[in-house]
Amino acid sequence: MQSSSTTAPEETPKPVWPIALALGAAGVVLFGLFFQQVFYGDAPLQLVAYRAHEATGHRLHFWLTEVLGKLGLSPLMAIRAASFIPAGVALGVLFLALVRAGCGRGSAVLATLLFAFTPSALFFATTVEVHGLQMFGASLALFSAVHIARPKSGGIAGLLGWSLLAIVALGATHPMNLQAGLGLGVLFLVGLRARGASPRVMGLVALGTCLLVVGVAAIVSYGYLDRQGWSVGVLLDAFKWRWDQTVPGSDLPAPLANGLNTVVRPAAYLLAAGLVGLVTLAVHPRAGSDERGLGAGLLIWVLAPALILMGPDFTERGAYFIVALPALALGTAALATRSRALAALIVVGIFAQARLAIHEIRAWDEPAPEEARAWLDGLAAVSGGRGILLAEDAQQQDWARRYLGMPTDNLRLFLPLPESELRAFAQNFATYSKRRASLGEPLFLPARVLELAPEIPPLGIAVDILSQEIEFSPVEAPGFRGYKGL
Repeated sequence: MQSSSTTAPEETPKPVWPIALALGAAGVVLFGLFFQQVFYGDAPLQLVAYRAHEATGHRLHFWLTEVLGKLGLSPLMAIRAASFIPAGVALGVLFLALVRAGCGRGSAVLATLLFAFTPSALFFATTVEVHGLQMFGASLALFSAVHIARPKSGGIAGLLGWSLLAIVALGATHPMNLQAGLGLGVLFLVGLRARGASPRVMGLVALGTCLLVVGVAAIVSYGYLDRQGWSVGVLLDAFKWRWDQTVPGSDLPAPLANGLNTVVRPAAYLLAAGLVGLVTLAVHPRAGSDERGLGAGLLIWVLAPALILMGPDFTERGAYFIVALPALALGTAALATRSRALAALIVVGIFAQARLAIHEIRAWDEPAPEEARAWLDGLAAVSGGRGILLAEDAQQQDWARRYLGMPTDNLRLFLPLPESELRAFAQNFATYSKRRASLGEPLFLPARVLELAPEIPPLGIAVDILSQEIEFSPVEAPGFRGYKGL
């Protein structure tokens, strides 16, 4: 009798690239369509520098802007595209990272959407800043980190290659991504152990990894300090926890207020779900999986920035915590993969978080107040949208920077300085303004600045120093009367 046997057909891998491409394209279109009209943070300084084809400290963002400009975009459109295109592409890269980590496709889509509508991610994907590019770098680094921790992703050569890609993705897109260095170092050791390294080799590599992380951080930090003119002591002091102090607008101790404003609110629902998911991976991995080490490494990846950012008094709408968001997305996807009920809760979280993020953007992106419109229209008429402003007060400074994209300083900043510092500050500002004027970005002053100078000695000193370097001529338009300096 002839025996017969049946063999179960091999399961065909489900395609993921089409979904990744669709998410990336949808992100680019969505972020581009809903791009904010007002300017935030360093955007005016970047715009002025990029119009002059001058790189700032964020060279990768500058090069991307230059490439987009050569494709026919204006400087303003190029710098906007350099913000929302990388942020959109980051969604596709993140989805691929989550699937490669073993998460289901549906769960990976949900976690990617929760990431996209996180308040800080959505804000910086739709404004002129370098943090859209940072989103891409953090997502690419997570994609690499998944392969670092998995023994099937190549031997030692694969481990080194994926580690190098993660370091470049983090370091080239924003210096504050170095906060994830400790987590990346732990993942490197996890990957080394998974590839069969002995305890002795592990110890030597652990020491070398620590030295490498510290060395890279020191080199990058030194370059930043050198550009800013700061000392190491000033930098370290900025990251101290100050329990005896509060921050403006809060009665909480500074570390708690900073953590709330820099980590909790900007990350919203993604933070809670992601932390639970990463802990679950580290403590209760699925049978036969290698999730424990990946979960533990990524948990440190998230906690290190959270703890570091409790010290500084700058919050930047959670921009410096963006490096942790992709790792939190992986934790969220892991939860959704394990339970349909949790997946349903994450769907609810997407809508709740999106509502919160959109509300915050609308509050920032609202039109100029009625009392500012005539003044802004007049300044725009005399400047043609080009130049820098030495504003009369902080309100004018905010109006010009936010609604016209003009770099501004506030003359009242000069007044409390000791005379020696006042003269140095004014001389530096005059030198900077004269150079900008030679590049087509004149200096503008409201008329009252010069009118008040004879009555306020510190102001008179500042104006005198400016007048020695710059030639002023009167300009006027309905709503604005002032001087143009060349």
